[in-house]
Amino acid sequence: MAVGTATEMGRAQADVMADKQVTVVSVFQTKINTVVQCTVSYALVLVIAALLVQGIARGDFASGNWREAVLAALSIMVAAIPIALPLVIQVSKKIFYMFWHLRVN
Repeated sequence: MAVGTATEMGRAQADVMADKQVTVVSVFQTKINTVVQCTVSYALVLVIAALLVQGIARGDFASGNWREAVLAALSIMVAAIPIALPLVIQVSKKIFYMFWHLRVN
């Protein structure tokens, strides 16, 4: 009895996974990745600042209300990263490729 990659399905899956490991990153994707990294970094800075202000300045760490401070920081993190970011990236990619296609042809 054959199992894993010794089977027909296993070899097919191994071939598919080998094809997925080859990636080509365009200039547009690197710029989008830079924007996303900046947005997430900014959100992390806001979370740390909110956690410090809530915990130290308002005294939530000393009074034992650290859960409230962490919850406020996580709320800011969720609000700082837009929900529609994947949609914006997809639309921007379509527009970019449309103009790129017009320029090439």
